[in-house]
Amino acid sequence: MHSRRRSGGVGWALFLLVVILSVAAGADEIHVPDDYNTIEDAIKHADWGDTIVVDDQRTIRDTIVIRSERRLTIEGEFRFRRNTVIQGQRDTQPVFSLQNCSDITFRNLTVQSGSVGISAVNCQNIRIEECLIQKNEGPGLLGYDFILEDTTVTDNDTWGIELIGDPSDPTKAEIELINSFVTFNRGGGMKIEDAIATIEGTEFTDNRGYGIVVDGNTQVEFTDDYVPTVISRNKDGGVLVRDATFTLQGTAQIQNNLGVGIEAERANLTVIGATISGHQGAGILYRESQGSVVSSFITDNPGAGIVIDEQSVVTVSSTSVTGQGGDGVQVLNGATATIDDGSSLSNNTLAGLLLDATTATMADSTAGGNGVAGVRLINSAVGTLQSATIDQNLLDGVLVDASTVTMDGGTCSENVRHGIYVINESTATAQNGAVLSGNGVDGMLVESGIGRLQDASAEENSQDGVRVLESGTG
Repeated sequence: MHSRRRSGGVGWALFLLVVILSVAAGADEIHVPDDYNTIEDAIKHADWGDTIVVDDQRTIRDTIVIRSERRLTIEGEFRFRRNTVIQGQRDTQPVFSLQNCSDITFRNLTVQSGSVGISAVNCQNIRIEECLIQKNEGPGLLGYDFILEDTTVTDNDTWGIELIGDPSDPTKAEIELINSFVTFNRGGGMKIEDAIATIEGTEFTDNRGYGIVVDGNTQVEFTDDYVPTVISRNKDGGVLVRDATFTLQGTAQIQNNLGVGIEAERANLTVIGATISGHQGAGILYRESQGSVVSSFITDNPGAGIVIDEQSVVTVSSTSVTGQGGDGVQVLNGATATIDDGSSLSNNTLAGLLLDATTATMADSTAGGNGVAGVRLINSAVGTLQSATIDQNLLDGVLVDASTVTMDGGTCSENVRHGIYVINESTATAQNGAVLSGNGVDGMLVESGIGRLQDASAEENSQDGVRVLESGTG
């Protein structure tokens, strides 16, 4: 029985190989204009697997409609030259309009000056290799099931790429980008909605909108290997995620955008192993969203590193948030945050962690070298510090302003002024082995409110371990 199955499988494989080789042997090259004057005439006379080669340094002014074609290649004469230009009618029709096609390849072409560069409706496996898609009235690419490799999409009047699929089944609409450039488009780099995208080694730069906008039931995967994906210098921001689930994972670099690095609105945003730096707004912004930031580097943003706002729920784990022009992490307006697993909030201009009218837990993490405080709580915020290290901040370790903080274990030491500073009817409790030591003035100063040490120590501070002023209680 087993030997018959093996021989049958081999026979079937040999049959398929013969068929494939026969088709390959029968594939022809058709030359424009030597064989036919127009690309459309060449398509009409092409067979399955043929290649249409358009002469180098030739400009063809036409709108080309391709219907129900299978396994066809249209290419310029020489690789990487892109001197074969297919130029459309600017504001009336796409340069290439594909309908009900599959396995169509465009190679070594410049596609420009249409209402759209390449439009694909009900198509599959549309490959675009070593092409330049530019100067179209609308998006450079519109539709789905595109595979871009070594291609530049630039200077289009709206989006570089617009991909809109089916919300009930996003697998019907896919795009893959490999070692390509999406740049200087006026609406933004790529808009993807209800679809699936795979991105490898591609740059989304210098677009006037966002680098990437992710909407709806969408999945995006970064599969960078040797060359990282870069999302940089986009006017509105790096990535906007709306009503969608988005995971940024791997070596992708989001840097120097003029707005926010990554912005989530009513979304589920996970960031793993990314570098996010140099944005004029926040590095990451959550609004009415949830998600996590894991094993990432959030550095040198002129504003805040991470902003968790408007009822969002976010965990920051094993992440470095350092060198921001504002606060390291801001938790605002009823949001909830957990900072844990060795995260470091350090050397930020204001606070390492700011809690404003919200609740957060910081566990097994560090806040050091920040300009105002390691942790700052305002406007009825509630914070829990579990085995945290709050040290060497340039004013106070923990500043509690009309709020409540519990320090459960951990250390608050070597801060320039106070370890914990309690003002405006706040409450601070240090317990379960917490240590307040080596601070430049007091271990804990209670100016207004309540300060407690329960199974905790406050020693070797320059003035007092715990100092309570007249309006305070200790």
